[in-house]
Amino acid sequence: MFNDSQATFPETKFHVGRWLGPAIDVGSALTYKLLKNNGQVVQRSTIRHLTLEELTNTDQIAMCKAFNDDIVQKIGAPATKSNFNADYLTPTYDHYENDHQEGTPDAPPEDEVPIPEIGDNHLNMEIMFHRSGILVMGRVTERKRDHKGNTLGTSETPI
Repeated sequence: MFNDSQATFPETKFHVGRWLGPAIDVGSALTYKLLKNNGQVVQRSTIRHLTLEELTNTDQIAMCKAFNDDIVQKIGAPATKSNFNADYLTPTYDHYENDHQEGTPDAPPEDEVPIPEIGDNHLNMEIMFHRSGILVMGRVTERKRDHKGNTLGTSETPI
């Protein structure tokens, strides 16, 4: 259902349409391409799906069937696999179980220590500090390390 702004009172503003995807070249990020029953594609940002009550309502079901019939009359029948060359279709493959083989690592070795920056709340923090008597802004980009590459201090205590 989409809002057709050209409808006037007492006509309903919401009409049945088919969602075709986002309209990346028109409007905001929440603007969508919709197919109207006359075969015209329009862009709208006010749309909604059919509610559960509407999906079971006989009047709404008749409106959806009329919409589908109008589309078939204006555009033609929907395409099927037989309408395309088999070379251009996406291949389907059988699902298979995980065939894990010995010697192929799934995870890093347990003796490998994660980098200490993980969970460090001070990394990428913007701070103000004094430099030559002037207050300047900076960003914490890394932890201080010794000559062997080990980190100095912790994130809770200053170095």
